[in-house]
Amino acid sequence: MCGIFGYCNFLIEKTRGEIIDTLIEGLQALEYKEYDSSGISIQGDELKSLNIYKQTGKISSLKEEIDLYNLNKNLPFISHCGIAHTRRATHGGLRRANCHPHNSDPSNEFVVVHNGVITNFANLKALLMAKGYVFKSDTDTECIPKLYKHIYDTSIELGYNLDFHVLTNLVLKELEGSYGLLCTSSHFPDEVVAARKGSPLVIGVKGKTDMDVNFVEVEYLDQEEDYLKLNTQTKSSGNVLAAAPVKYNTCLRKSPPFVHNT
Repeated sequence: MCGIFGYCNFLIEKTRGEIIDTLIEGLQALEYKEYDSSGISIQGDELKSLNIYKQTGKISSLKEEIDLYNLNKNLPFISHCGIAHTRRATHGGLRRANCHPHNSDPSNEFVVVHNGVITNFANLKALLMAKGYVFKSDTDTECIPKLYKHIYDTSIELGYNLDFHVLTNLVLKELEGSYGLLCTSSHFPDEVVAARKGSPLVIGVKGKTDMDVNFVEVEYLDQEEDYLKLNTQTKSSGNVLAAAPVKYNTCLRKSPPFVHNT
């Protein structure tokens, strides 16, 4: 566990180089926290593709790793969501396979960075391995993107066309412990999901003027009993998926206003 960072440009053209630089700068801002590896995930050359770059050591080692791929850093993106992570080894030793981001499969259908501890990861991992999923790392985080894929694929088979938001609620229902996480997916391009439980998560918005006021809509469980319901409901068995999407009394609330310089 350590720090996570995400960057989205929506309908504001940025080059791949600018996006990478922003992600790296975000990680560098987290360097005050002790870490032993780092990584990023950005959109690939093909539409709806995600690439992962990660390396042990300092962020400078990650930059060298990225440079090895000779990426076209002038490639423009009208909209893009990238995620990044610095890691301090807790579950699993210091090796590249344990670095974040973690993926759901070789095609990177779902990619996750995570800060926290998933206390029931061993049970989730055993269940997913029984379903044929292959784990490359020793971390608790890797079960999250694979759980995303399993629930997504099972939902499609059952005839549910879930959006990223509903899918995430189904995934979070299965997780125990603490987390601050970001997830991107080739199935939901130009979208990123951010969720937290116990771990801090800060969202910032760049304004259009020199001084601007912004709000962010955040989903909460409506009442305390909904929180208890979410955390005590009997888990689905066998396929880690309810027969139909579970509904809770959630509500959207605007964050307190924040004033910022652009």
